[in-house]
Amino acid sequence: MKVEDVLRLKTVSDPRISPDGSRVVFVVEEMSIEKNRRIKDIWLVRTDGGEPNNLTEDGESTSPRWSPDGESITFKSVKDGKPAIWVLDVEKKSRRFLTEYNVSNASLGETGEDLAWSPDGTIIAFISSKGSVDKKSTINVYDKATYRAAKGFSDRRRRHIWVVSPLGYTQPKQLTYGDYDEHSISWNPDGKEICFVSDRTGEDEWSFHTDLWAVSVKTRSIRRITETLSAEFQSAWSPDGKRIAYGAFKRDDMCNDSNPEDKHIWIIHSNGT
Repeated sequence: MKVEDVLRLKTVSDPRISPDGSRVVFVVEEMSIEKNRRIKDIWLVRTDGGEPNNLTEDGESTSPRWSPDGESITFKSVKDGKPAIWVLDVEKKSRRFLTEYNVSNASLGETGEDLAWSPDGTIIAFISSKGSVDKKSTINVYDKATYRAAKGFSDRRRRHIWVVSPLGYTQPKQLTYGDYDEHSISWNPDGKEICFVSDRTGEDEWSFHTDLWAVSVKTRSIRRITETLSAEFQSAWSPDGKRIAYGAFKRDDMCNDSNPEDKHIWIIHSNGT
């Protein structure tokens, strides 16, 4: 076995089946000798087999998510060297730019979806951090215990929920605010709310007490769904919107990078009872 053999290895990840079940998109990661770096593209293949087709061909694309009608995917790539969200017509392979986004380097432990279509396909929700980091600065001020062994010091840019039209040409709308991180989004089947995970204790640098919350897309009002001393994770609504399934622990004291307990599946009424 030679070095060249290793460079030819490809990794397949993030498979997503189309709404009608006939196709699947997935990410292929491989090493590009010409570019001297790893590249990622989104590929399409029929679920009954056949020849895969590279949809993006830019070496920068990840996170494909089908539109409810199965005609398009939204995905992450770059625009002018900056992280960006796009929509691509699967048949025509034509793409349109939606918005740029940022993600902080804060370590949040296990997270779920950060890019999702509304059930009717008229809105795309995504997670982004507001603000930028001055990488040229020689002075940094840290006022909280935000160091993580795998990440270093956090840039303290909070993750929030945003929505944008898949048609493009409009500015994204921010739904959540404050000194909290929101992540792991899932749409209510009625399209009126987005469930998310957040630690809103104000002591997230010391504790790990995430709960499920829901934000109204229209009014931006936020309501609490779970209230425990443990940690909740990504959620999934029942088709009728009356219940929510999610992962969680039984223990009260946890941390976000080394959990002494296996997760369990829980179900709660979506009104919080």
